[in-house]
Amino acid sequence: MIQKNKAITAGPMMSAPGIRFRGKVFAFYYNNSMVFRLGRDFDATGARLTDYTLLNPFKHKPPMRDWFVVGYSQHKRWPELADLACQRMQA
Repeated sequence: MIQKNKAITAGPMMSAPGIRFRGKVFAFYYNNSMVFRLGRDFDATGARLTDYTLLNPFKHKPPMRDWFVVGYSQHKRWPELADLACQRMQA
């Protein structure tokens, strides 16, 4: 992905390796899972994701509804979800 588009670069998010589009992170690796910024309107059930949660890095705040943590059991879908997150970032 990074090699295909010069606007896509590697960069950290919360001390984890991430992928950025024009400096904004849209995906990163975290606790043996990938986290994707898919947006609040993303339908995880309709996309047939079974191993996911919303990102919740704070103890006293609600989850971040734009960010989906997708477990390793669905690692074969990570490239597809990274492409989708990047497309949504560009919109």
